[in-house]
Amino acid sequence: MVGAGPAGLTAAARLAVRLDGGVLVLDREPEPGGVPRHCRNRGFGLRDLRRPLTGQGYAHALAQRAAAAGAVVLTDATVTGWSDARTLDVTTPEGRLRVSADAVVLATGARERPRHARLIPGDRPASGIYTTGQLLTGLADFTGHRAVILGTEPLSWSTVTTLRRVGCRTALLTTERPTPGSYAQRLRHGATVATRTRISRIDGRNGSLAAVEIEHLVTGQRRTIPCDTLVLTGDWTPDHELARAAHLDLDPVTRAPLVDPTLRTSRPSVYAAGALIHPGGTAANAAATGRRVADQVLAQWGGR
Repeated sequence: MVGAGPAGLTAAARLAVRLDGGVLVLDREPEPGGVPRHCRNRGFGLRDLRRPLTGQGYAHALAQRAAAAGAVVLTDATVTGWSDARTLDVTTPEGRLRVSADAVVLATGARERPRHARLIPGDRPASGIYTTGQLLTGLADFTGHRAVILGTEPLSWSTVTTLRRVGCRTALLTTERPTPGSYAQRLRHGATVATRTRISRIDGRNGSLAAVEIEHLVTGQRRTIPCDTLVLTGDWTPDHELARAAHLDLDPVTRAPLVDPTLRTSRPSVYAAGALIHPGGTAANAAATGRRVADQVLAQWGGR
């Protein structure tokens, strides 16, 4: 497995107890668990572990389950490329490795596009603008008090909760969509949503974020929202560098690896799962593809 998020860890746990041979999980981060390990809010684990957990608890449970099943989880291990169709080049603090396997599962996830990729005009303050991933990984040093969130996806609402727990109030969620998303989420969080709007300008002052200007897509009306934090959620792009390096066939729109119903890519020994093929999906959905890809790998390679 390349990637120790919900998909990679779930696949590893399922394979390790049934496969004739070793199961190795490689991840470039210092701890396994993927994005959920940065999430303090509850709601994880209900579908696959049958109990409610925080994101951190969910990540820990998946890592423990994979290790208990016999999988080896190697963190701080960056896969830099391919030596051949079934051999990966890996860099670790201890040195370089080459890892060969009958089957390779790419579960490298997805990331949100940063500000420059979204072409948002205005000032470029040195602080105050984050993707969700940047916010979560830097939460220990976060000092914001008033936020605007771009997006109304499930992760956007989770971000409202995360910000509230560190003392930051969400002033507004903005979306180009005509509807504000989940009524239950809006009722729960009491947040204001501006639909059919886009961020038309970012204003900075003394190197920090001071406000964002939003524009209504139909009327053209603009208004300024004072804030010291802007979180850019959604607009996912798959982490497909290894897929590209292997010259796998990619979806022309999402740029994710194309897979068949067995989650096999255009290279027969390489599979893909999780947010890599479904960017922006939930952790539960990623784990579900991990179970599915494990069953397909077992069907093809279990006796080898």
